Amino acid sequence: MVAPVCAQPRTAVEAAEALRGRRARADRTPVGFVDTVLGHRRLPPVLTGDRGAVRMLDSHQELDDLTARVVALLAEVEQGPGGRVRADVVMSGIARAAGPRTKDLDHAVLRGHLLDAGRHTPGLRAPRSNPRSHQGNIAS
Repeated sequence: MVAPVCAQPRTAVEAAEALRGRRARADRTPVGFVDTVLGHRRLPPVLTGDRGAVRMLDSHQELDDLTARVVALLAEVEQGPGGRVRADVVMSGIARAAGPRTKDLDHAVLRGHLLDAGRHTPGLRAPRSNPRSHQGNIAS
């Protein structure tokens, strides 16, 4: 169960790690995480609410290593404890915000908001084109 879920974020983390400059790496990191979470929207609420699932995930070293790499990429924008805290807020916030409360949002609109928050929280600038500028925030 864990290996297929790790493949997409692993590729995204490797792409981010290959970039030059800590801001460039941190800016690329939320994209992979957001896409993974949106691709498995039913998973985070189940995993965070099920102690057995949490224990099972904690036993997978690959997932633990991958999470540490994502946190490191996001945290390097601000050195010290503040960077680590912001990185954890990004990860938990994205996972939570992609849950049942936002199921009525259009996929592209939600993705834009998650990317915006994922970049803003660690102190990154928004890209030149605003991802939240999509019309029709509620899916029909």
